[in-house]
Amino acid sequence: MSDSIKIEMDCSSPEQTEVTANSVEDLIPPKSRKVYDFTYRRFLKWAEQQKASHYSENVLLTYFNHLSNNEHLKSSTLWSHYSMLKAELNINHNIRLGKYTKLLAFLKRKNAGYKPKKTKILSKQQVDNFLHNAPNEKYLATKVILILGVTGGCRCDEITSLTMGDIEDLGSAILIKLQDTRNYKSRSFIIVEKFYLEICRKYISVRKDIKISRFLLKYHNGKCANMVMGKHKIGSAPREIASFLKLPNYHEYTGHCLRRTSATLLVDNGDISALERHRAWRSMPVTESCRKDSIENREQTVLKVLTPLDINKPSTSNNLNSVVDITIKIESDSDDTDKRELGTTSPVKIENFGEYKLGPLIVEGKTKQVYELPGSPDLCILLNTDRITAGDGVKAHDLAGKAALSNKTNRKVFEILNAVGVKTSFVKPATDVAFVSKRCKMIPIEWVTRRLATGSFVRRHPGVPEGYRFYPPKHETFFKDGANQNSQWSTEQIISAKFKVNGLEIGPTEVDIMTRTSILVFEVLEKVWATRNCALIDMKIEFGVDTTGEILVADVIDSDSWRLWPSGDKRLMVDKQMYRNLTTVTASDLDTVKRNFEWVVDQLDHVIPPNDHLIVILMGSPSDKEQCKNIEKYCQQLGLNTELRVTSAQKGTEETIKIVRYYESLSVKVVFIAVAGRSSNGLGPVISGNSPLPVINCPPLKADNVDKDDVWSCLNVPSGLGCSTVVYPEAAALNAANIVGLSNYIVWSKLRVKQLDSYVGLAKADKGIRT
Repeated sequence: MSDSIKIEMDCSSPEQTEVTANSVEDLIPPKSRKVYDFTYRRFLKWAEQQKASHYSENVLLTYFNHLSNNEHLKSSTLWSHYSMLKAELNINHNIRLGKYTKLLAFLKRKNAGYKPKKTKILSKQQVDNFLHNAPNEKYLATKVILILGVTGGCRCDEITSLTMGDIEDLGSAILIKLQDTRNYKSRSFIIVEKFYLEICRKYISVRKDIKISRFLLKYHNGKCANMVMGKHKIGSAPREIASFLKLPNYHEYTGHCLRRTSATLLVDNGDISALERHRAWRSMPVTESCRKDSIENREQTVLKVLTPLDINKPSTSNNLNSVVDITIKIESDSDDTDKRELGTTSPVKIENFGEYKLGPLIVEGKTKQVYELPGSPDLCILLNTDRITAGDGVKAHDLAGKAALSNKTNRKVFEILNAVGVKTSFVKPATDVAFVSKRCKMIPIEWVTRRLATGSFVRRHPGVPEGYRFYPPKHETFFKDGANQNSQWSTEQIISAKFKVNGLEIGPTEVDIMTRTSILVFEVLEKVWATRNCALIDMKIEFGVDTTGEILVADVIDSDSWRLWPSGDKRLMVDKQMYRNLTTVTASDLDTVKRNFEWVVDQLDHVIPPNDHLIVILMGSPSDKEQCKNIEKYCQQLGLNTELRVTSAQKGTEETIKIVRYYESLSVKVVFIAVAGRSSNGLGPVISGNSPLPVINCPPLKADNVDKDDVWSCLNVPSGLGCSTVVYPEAAALNAANIVGLSNYIVWSKLRVKQLDSYVGLAKADKGIRT
């Protein structure tokens, strides 16, 4: 410790002295403290033997010359000693080795011509060869190490320290969380390749019953031992792999092989920036060395890395069918308006589009074009392009295939909304990249609904933490004004603007209808995505007014419209926000964005809920048929499956119970609706007393029996029975839909739309009365 530090400490209180000592100790990396201390004490012992009382530049030169000539340390080791001594001498003696220019010149001269030994790396073919051909009986754990090392670019100590709590199976992927990394920053990665997932899950199933938190255990003859796998065993995995593959000089495949293999395979795709982000390399020279090691596509990779992306090049999508002659070149994205009028871009020549003959271009946005449909003045064709933009067009790239992906996503979303009764402009698909829409004049407002606070909301509301949950959902509106980058507007501003769209003036009633509709659309799609264990965080939609004056959900809803976080994890985002977050955009980044969009399309193929419910309407006699038919009609309007049966609880008790047992045996969710007239309506209570399934009573009331016992026999039931009672057929259907809707978002959504339609009808009637 330097004299100056000692003097300061002597003048300090004991508490200050202790804090200072601890602070000085923390200047050395905790993981490296022992080796730093060993190197420092080794130098002090040498200096003592040489009777050196001061650590001048000449003393240090003599010491490093001794290390080089007498102890034969290599150049890389000399630099390592220099780095550790530089820190220790600075802390303990206030000596700045960086000022010793002769010493630096000596080390640089020793470095001349030195070629460090580097581990050999595995090729993609060698990795696949081992994973497919090595027997699991012996190599299952080694396969897992290989997958972790290559997929996540992990160091041996990072793999060693993994615990079972760091592994999360998401269904379509496995999330790996690295807590103990060399640069002290936790990071994570996911395994998505199906074959890799099978291997990892097989290993997890083998070791799951062993009560040890560490993930990797010693593995022998198809079984895991009750003992952790050490760092050196994990580090020897590359040699074991190389030996199995009979690679020459297999001993040169060291523990660092997997991390370098990961980097080299990634760079083979021409993506250095992704390498730095995903593998957490701390220096550009290391990244560059991995690039140079890339053998398979060296020339192609250089071209990929060095050739700048041309953001103005024409679309390369092959999704336009052969009968379309289309030439599009977006000259500039600097226009402030979201949709550019005809004439601001190069000519677009389209004669036939699938089965449709197109008219003039109506309007063009940053990522889509709208065309007239000759002979159908109330319809139009909306064509998606392969353009992806962010920041109001400040950032823009071509993404081959995006048009088709956007069109598929939009189609599936609007088909769901149409199916549950939301009024939209979507009519039907036209081609892979376009759809037929009702022709609307757009209201220049974006309607944003949020479940969690993130993004711009957090920036605009300091103090609200990231992830704050809104209930009910938070609603915001933004005026589409490119000059002010879609400035936020209040409800009062929208009403005061008095927009007149297709003859309809947007006033308080219209704003309220659109606000309620945008929240409903969010809640419907939130339930849709919940079926795929994916959280809908927020989304934006737009409204238009069609030629009849009807307000419709319009424009496009695709991966540009929302934030989607699988398993609610922001790090796994699969929406366009990933593209927005990129400071630089590489070809590999665009591939990742495209894969995310493809994932969204694939998930939407699996969101239709199973048709696993049945509403059984039981009538006490054929005279109750009219009441039951009315119930069936209302049920079917809500998308419910129905069956009608005739049985009497008094005259055929055994048969009634037999019918109940039959429906209990089915692998569907059954709800009974009991309809029985006259003064002794025991059908519902009998079923309720003999079955755990829900029962709804709906006696057929008429003007001459309202004051009799038909209702009371359903209400005044013995203890232990839980059947409900309603008196109108529609109410019985709604009650059944409430039960089914708990597990079926289609039915739930139809109920929500019905509630909205009731409000809209009242609001419009009230406006008509007032005006």
